[in-house]
Amino acid sequence: MNFFAKNIHFLRKRKKLVQNEMPELIGVSRVTWSNYENDHTQPDIDKLIDIADFFEISIDHLLKTNLSLPQNAHLLTNPYQSKPVEKNETNESAIAYEKEVDLLILKQLNNIADGVAEIKEKLA
Repeated sequence: MNFFAKNIHFLRKRKKLVQNEMPELIGVSRVTWSNYENDHTQPDIDKLIDIADFFEISIDHLLKTNLSLPQNAHLLTNPYQSKPVEKNETNESAIAYEKEVDLLILKQLNNIADGVAEIKEKLA
């Protein structure tokens, strides 16, 4: 199950932002953001990364976990947030690596989904 629309709505409210503020913060049009929250469209991979980074949540959790449930509250706290982090080459490298890993995982999930769809077609 995909919880993306529900999660971005929940995370936006949690940050005390209104829907009209999100387009500028994420770099999309107002209509596009509204379509994301209303589950009419999904972002491309680059925009998905931007959204996950903005909300400080993994792509995996953003898509597959209902973040509004109390038992998932621990996923919303950033363990590195307690100390301010200075922007430097090491941190940028770590962020780039995490993005690359998220992309690889997303590609693998898409491959698995394609394989499952092929199997379903053959069985039908």
